[in-house]
Amino acid sequence: MKIFFKYIGILSFAMFSFYYTDRVIELSRVNDSIMVSIIEYSKENDTKCREGYITDDGIVLGISGILVDKQKSYSNMKGIGYKKDLIEYKKSECILNKENNYDKYILKGNPLKNSVSLVIAVDSLDYIDEINDIAKSKGALLSYMMNSNFLENNKDVLKKFYDNNFLFNGSNKEEYKKFTRILKSYNKDYSLFCAEYKSNILGVCADEEVNTIKVKDIINMSLLSNIKRSINKGDIIFIKENRFNAEELSSVINYINGLGINIVGLNELLD
Repeated sequence: MKIFFKYIGILSFAMFSFYYTDRVIELSRVNDSIMVSIIEYSKENDTKCREGYITDDGIVLGISGILVDKQKSYSNMKGIGYKKDLIEYKKSECILNKENNYDKYILKGNPLKNSVSLVIAVDSLDYIDEINDIAKSKGALLSYMMNSNFLENNKDVLKKFYDNNFLFNGSNKEEYKKFTRILKSYNKDYSLFCAEYKSNILGVCADEEVNTIKVKDIINMSLLSNIKRSINKGDIIFIKENRFNAEELSSVINYINGLGINIVGLNELLD
């Protein structure tokens, strides 16, 4: 009787071993096909970084890409089969990106993005409502440049902005700290940049890990003719907040959109 049960045990173990081995082989085959499918999918859908370039004056940032994260995707699907909705992605960072270049001036956005940014240089409240209303009605996002003294004396101006891309225009660390302190008290998400205009602020902002935009010129008037003469994809266009520019802003937005160029906030342009 004991021998009978012994043989039964051996037979059961052998059957289980055959089943287990067969199952392992089948799962291995399934998992191998998963990785093959993931690799094929990545070949068709990976978007690699499109690198920017460096000039004597500063840099033009690259455009980050998106890659299939093969290992994470495989882990999600292992044992159950290939499913496209379980694909995971990771960012393909460029060397010339915002986070790696705080110590260099940014000149413009990458032209491949087919976008520009309009930065309003604010030093009064006379026309800001009109400018904001025009841009908002046309779906154009604006960015705003100002100094700490103006912001301190006109804190309510922050309520007027429907987009939150701000540029600090100042000359030292104390002014920068004041500017950021006021923005933080606003208790709202924002993107912050520095503007290099008539004063050297690059070192201060690099220490704070904030990117600095090189301001070559601010358009005071004849806005539309200036835009028509020189606009290029990726441009960061600085516009004085005044009556002349407020009157032409609607036509300018129509003109830029007519070229098939998007008007986006500075953070989106440089992302």
